[in-house]
Amino acid sequence: WRYQLNAFKPRRRSLPILLPIVESHGLGRDGRFIALSEIDSILSFEADDTDPSLPPLEDTLRHLDVLAKDAHETVPFRRELVTILYREGDPNRYLDLAIELSSRESVPVTELQQFVWCTPNKHSDFLTPENRARYLHYAFALLEKTDDGHSGIGAGLAIHIGQCLGIKPVSEWAGPFT
Repeated sequence: WRYQLNAFKPRRRSLPILLPIVESHGLGRDGRFIALSEIDSILSFEADDTDPSLPPLEDTLRHLDVLAKDAHETVPFRRELVTILYREGDPNRYLDLAIELSSRESVPVTELQQFVWCTPNKHSDFLTPENRARYLHYAFALLEKTDDGHSGIGAGLAIHIGQCLGIKPVSEWAGPFT
């Protein structure tokens, strides 16, 4: 797999091959997740849009958007898609879906972890005031639901909230909300 994909220079040229794998139900869960992971890696590390021969980012995101909104897809698969779309696209379009998919977890700590995973902070400053309020309302409700005040279970989410808000750490070694 890796040997074949490394033949594509730059690796974004492999997107037209990877997208049908992600969209195919015949390859099974693992094949689809592997292809999606490769797409995620390509989009994370090869975001150069200056080469007109490469597939446009919007085309890839459009394909992933359809799958993320498909209720017939599994929740874990949709969460992986939302994570990519939230980070690479407009986070305003995917916040509600990130909240919906995270809230499907029955264990509060897992719900918290999935929400942090689905809402990477790379573009959180692009949230509209309404979505920033929605994000904070849900995040603080999660924090109250999971953090007992002693175990530190909510620390990761508190840091995530602080990063979203742009809170500067009080010292080099500390994170936001320390």
